[in-house]
Amino acid sequence: MKLKYKLALIVSIISILTILFSTHFLYLETKNDYLELEKRDTLHQLEQVNGTIKNLIEVISTKSLDWSYWDNTYSFALDLNQEYIESNLNAETLTNLQINLMAFFDSKGNYLYSIFVDENNTFLNISNELQKEFQSDNLIFKTENTKGIIDFYNKPTIIAVQPILKTDGSGPSTGFILFGKILSKKDLGYLSETIKIPMDFVDFKLNSSTYVKPINENLIFGFIQFRDLYNTKDYIIKIESNREIIALSQKVIQNLVLTTIIILLITSITLTFTLNEYLLNNVVIKRLHSINEQIKSMQHKTYLNKRITVIGNDEIKDLSNRINKYLDSIEILNKNIQKKSSELSIANKQITQMLKDKDDFLIQVSHNLRTPLIPIKNLTEVLLKNKKICKKGKKDLEIIRRNANSLEYLTNDVLNLLSLDLNKNTIKFNNVKILDLLNENKQITYIECKNKNITAEINKEMMSKVISIIVNNSIKYKQPKLKSKINATIKKEKEKISIEISDNGIGIEKENITKIFNEFFKTEQYQGGETTGLGLTIAKKIITLHNGSIKAKSKGKNKGTTIKIEIPIKHSSSSI
Repeated sequence: MKLKYKLALIVSIISILTILFSTHFLYLETKNDYLELEKRDTLHQLEQVNGTIKNLIEVISTKSLDWSYWDNTYSFALDLNQEYIESNLNAETLTNLQINLMAFFDSKGNYLYSIFVDENNTFLNISNELQKEFQSDNLIFKTENTKGIIDFYNKPTIIAVQPILKTDGSGPSTGFILFGKILSKKDLGYLSETIKIPMDFVDFKLNSSTYVKPINENLIFGFIQFRDLYNTKDYIIKIESNREIIALSQKVIQNLVLTTIIILLITSITLTFTLNEYLLNNVVIKRLHSINEQIKSMQHKTYLNKRITVIGNDEIKDLSNRINKYLDSIEILNKNIQKKSSELSIANKQITQMLKDKDDFLIQVSHNLRTPLIPIKNLTEVLLKNKKICKKGKKDLEIIRRNANSLEYLTNDVLNLLSLDLNKNTIKFNNVKILDLLNENKQITYIECKNKNITAEINKEMMSKVISIIVNNSIKYKQPKLKSKINATIKKEKEKISIEISDNGIGIEKENITKIFNEFFKTEQYQGGETTGLGLTIAKKIITLHNGSIKAKSKGKNKGTTIKIEIPIKHSSSSI
């Protein structure tokens, strides 16, 4: 096939794909814009519903405020006089106020009197319901001008509560007046006619305050959530709208897509003829082919010093110059990489030797420290038993013994840490019953284990040390006047074993939870005997060698501590 036909075919394919992708993208983008517009329009309607409900709440609150600032109401809350009841508390009053409930409470929130009519204008005595719903400790009596929605008489009800004051607003308050209006479907119908938006209460769960959901091609629902005054229940109002915006968008999208297709077809035809005129130059193709062959010959690193040569003084020549500059940079970079690689190899060997020297030094120092400790401790014990030594002398000897013990603990713990690193590849793991492991530690008060045959591949000696470290810490950090209790729980969780050890000790401050496994960390709360601050560090190192994890949790000071260990049932030596 001739080049011009190939070019025409390529341009045609590209043009067709461009038309398909462009029209599809245009369709999706335009449709998404209209969907977003429809959503915003529905959200705007929901805002209107929200504003209408809030306005209704404000209206009822204003009405209740007018009655609460009235000398007659002020006196009624004190003496419950019959004249006030006969003159004001009747069906006509509730009808004029467009409410269902008016109730009075004393200054402590105790029920005094009420009048109530249901949605059918039937008088009902609901004093018992009011006393149950509005007890004296109810939050509505804690603040002034309380208003909102509650679930009352098994229906969503708008209430407004005001403190009763004199007409001039002075006090002290003699009680509270409560106005209530049941939000029935009939009331929602009136509101729907007012704002021209159909609405109704529905039983629906929302994860946000508003939600929009298209139902079909012609209908879309919007939902808005109102939370009650006690912040315990949600009321959902649903609105319905015709999808007029989407119907309009279909016509607009069809016209837009058709216009785009025509423009792209004309453009592609013009482009095909233009490109054929200018790209059928064999010189261009040959020169590009030459560059390609020269680059192929340089792919092996041996020929990085070679460069491309092209005859001419045009864009292709510029391209070859740029390629040569990149090759210069690559050659320099390759040399630098080789140099840095050699330097890093030397540095790595030096670091490895330094780490080994450090470990050897620490081991030697620890041994050298431990050697003289034995005669110091023995001599101190002998001198302490000598009756000829005075009290001050014995006191000084006690200081020597305590510090010698501290130094011995420290050297032993340092050696244990180093030993774990040096001998990690020679550790042996066997199948061990976890319950037997914990039963060996007699200081554990209680062990909970539903399956007594739970086993795991562990190094028993090392895991015993972990349990011992945790239990000893529970004893060290116990509350001074409280008997120490240490409980353990064993569970099998999928492919892991979980061990939790809890105590009733002095607990751990929140800011120290993440620090207790650090080397030499000691909490300021500890007032006991000797400790090096390396115990939990050693425990964590052992658990890590078992491919497990160890964590601590505490509710705070004097609320105990829980250490949780997780280890795999099957040990994998490759991950050490």
